[in-house]
Amino acid sequence: MALFGGKEKKQAAKEARDQVMRTLAQHEYLAALIEQILIEAGKIPYEDAKGEKKIQEDNKWLTECQSYYDSRQRTVTVGADLFEIKWADTHQEQYQGTDGKVYSETVEDVHERIGYAYTKNGYKPLSAARIGDTVVDLATVLSCWASVIKEKMQGAFPELEFKNVISNQDKASFTYVVPALEWKEWF
Repeated sequence: MALFGGKEKKQAAKEARDQVMRTLAQHEYLAALIEQILIEAGKIPYEDAKGEKKIQEDNKWLTECQSYYDSRQRTVTVGADLFEIKWADTHQEQYQGTDGKVYSETVEDVHERIGYAYTKNGYKPLSAARIGDTVVDLATVLSCWASVIKEKMQGAFPELEFKNVISNQDKASFTYVVPALEWKEWF
């Protein structure tokens, strides 16, 4: 027997939270972001200034390996005022400090990136969501959006390998791996 109806309250809170998550997942701006990803990757046509249907061909890096040295990893990030997909490599650099000690830091080389700020489209930055008495914190909102984007991309790009969503208070992200190029052997 649960004291003071604790089990029922937990179930009601879970149902309210699930409803907030469904509402967040169906937001019109999120749908527009997903459509833009498909346009940028050349999956669906866009209309140019003349009203003609065209296919985007400039961003093959989103779904294709670009060279032998390409890490093949792409990172999708959802932040409070940022949606971004980037192709970057990281490496370690060492330097000697003024105290004589040797330090190491991770340096990121960004090859390509596409990104959108929500505020440029008239929206406030994402924040904690409140629907009725239920409040969902910003980290959960970001994680929800990243999960929906990942799910939609998995459906549109079955040839890509998707990794788990990782989130913190400031952002949620996931990586995906594009297929390797086929190389001829020398011997």
